[in-house]
Parts: sequence; C-alpha cells; structure tokens
Amino acid sequence: MTSTTRTASTAALPPVDAGAPSTRRSSEVDNRAAYACFGLAYVLGHGAAAASHGGTPLLDLPEWLPMTLLGIGLATGIVQATLAALRAQRGAPAPDVLSGKLLGAAWIAAFTALGLAITGLTSVLDAPELQSVLWPAGSGLIVGLLYLAEGAVRRNVLHYGLGVWLALTSAAALSFDAPGLYWVLAVAGGGAYSLATALECRRLRSLEGPPVELTPALTCVYGRRGGRRVEAGSPPPVAARPQAPQAPQAPQAPRAPRAPRAPQAGIPQVHLSFPGIVE
Repeated sequence: MTSTTRTASTAALPPVDAGAPSTRRSSEVDNRAAYACFGLAYVLGHGAAAASHGGTPLLDLPEWLPMTLLGIGLATGIVQATLAALRAQRGAPAPDVLSGKLLGAAWIAAFTALGLAITGLTSVLDAPELQSVLWPAGSGLIVGLLYLAEGAVRRNVLHYGLGVWLALTSAAALSFDAPGLYWVLAVAGGGAYSLATALECRRLRSLEGPPVELTPALTCVYGRRGGRRVEAGSPPPVAARPQAPQAPQAPQAPRAPRAPRAPQAGIPQVHLSFPGIVE
C-alpha cells in the first residue's frame, strides 16, 4: 500500500514597505483642532473683554463684541471636538461608540443647564450685568468638567489634566473684578490651550507604533489530513524529506495445506467438494 505524499505550495505576497507611515489607533481622538479653536476663543474673547473694561480701557469696543467672539470660538471648538469624536468611532466596538454618544450629549445638556442657571440667577437678582461675568467663568468651568469626564473615559491624561486646570482657573477667576477676571481667563485659559495643542501633537506621534513586518511568502504544507497555514512572522516550516525507495520484498513461501480435523463422536461429518478447488 503506497503512502500519501506531501506537497508544499508557496503563496507569494508583495513586500511590505518598511518606510511607510504607520497608523495610530483608530479609536484615538485627535484634539488638536478643538484645542486651537478653544484657545483662540479664550484669547480673542476674554482678551477683548479685558482690554475694553476697567477705569482706563485699552480699547474702545462695543459690549457685544467680546461675548460674540467668545461664543463663536466656543461653538467652533465644540463642532471640531464632535467631528474628532465621530472620526474616532469609525470601526470602534459598540461600548466605545455608546460612550462617545453619551459624552456628546453631555456637552449639550451641560451648556443648556448653564444657560438656564445664569438666566434664572440674573432674573431673580435683577442684575443682568452679571451675565458678562457668569458666562465666561461658567463656560470655562463646564468645559473643564467635561474634559475631566472625557479624559477619564478615554484614558487621556493630557485631556484630563487640561480639564482640571480649566475648572480650577475658571472658578478662581470669579474672585477678581473686571477686568482682572478676563485677564485671568485669557492668560491662564489661552496659554493652557496653546500648551495642550503642542503636547497633543507629541502625544499622537508617540502613539504611532512601528510598521508591521511580514514575511515575503506564506508556505502551506498539505498532507493526508489537510493543510497547515504558517502565519506571517512565524518560522518557515521544515520541508518534508524525500522517502528512500523501499527494497522489493522476497516472495513468501506457499503455505502448507491444513490437516483435516478429526471427526468428533456423535456429530455427522459432511464433506463437500467443488471442482477446481484444491484443498
């Protein structure tokens, strides 16, 4: 009986370019655009408010301009943060997608609650001028707390640390009168966002892993019970040794005819013979 021979087949793959740029983790959020927009909102909005308030203002600006600059910057930053979160959710598992949606809804709920609180407080106290103080400090506090939550969920230490700084500086700024409050927010908040933008670029570069190296070929060895695939990066399989030809076996001697059994007592014996068959 002949044995089943094993055959080896090689599937060639194109070589991998070692110099190709590697991709970072798909679920990582790129916050550079959002940080830049929020930083400009702090510098332009709070800076304009600081320069136009006080006993001797540096600039003669209308009252609505600083709040408008701040609002446009914050809205643009929120849009950029939302787009970055949506890009990171592509191909992410269902729990990560749900966490991103809940964090996005938290931004809407937080700023809605802030607007209701400021409107109600200024109406009860009959002091509408407080809105120019509560909105800048309150928005910074809300953004900082949201950064705390996002940094904890995404395990982003930079995002978490920026949230801590914004929450503390925004709350502490309420201790200063205008224009001191606006200077604190412009310098502390805008400077923190500028530093965070630079550190975010460094963080994203550190997440880029080395390129994946693949072997130029995958070898598949098939035998009697199927084949075994060798994955990329594993050592190549040992080639099957050729079997040496077997020596022809000597013819066996004919067997001796069996001796007839002795008849047993009491049992009739029937002898059948067929022509052409030799006992």
